[in-house]
Amino acid sequence: MLRGLRHSWSEPGTRLGLWTHLGTQFPATVFGLLWGVPYLVAGQGLTIAQAHLRHLNPFPANLEAVLRSYDRVVIPEMNLGQLALLIRGRFLVDAVPYNKVAGLPFKAEELQHVLTEHLNQLEGVPA
Repeated sequence: MLRGLRHSWSEPGTRLGLWTHLGTQFPATVFGLLWGVPYLVAGQGLTIAQAHLRHLNPFPANLEAVLRSYDRVVIPEMNLGQLALLIRGRFLVDAVPYNKVAGLPFKAEELQHVLTEHLNQLEGVPA
């Protein structure tokens, strides 16, 4: 985990993003989701990747190839799953939606639990 942290910290964009987030008004959940969840899951010895789509129309040109390069695609959404519906319809990828419509943001621990469950299923670890 420390090696991964050192590698991430060596990227100038990581440091810029961190200080930009810390120096401006932002919800703490954004920090937790973008930075905390990958570290929480990696701390358990599991490997995940994340992507952030800046625009949806048109989708990025390489999105289908990126999605197909993974065994499981989980899409957390603060709505009823519209992005997962678009991804499944356009690319025929079995994207697993994780939706929340409660007026409250995701917590890092909540997403850590969901992602860990999916990774354990892929590895055949009983729940």
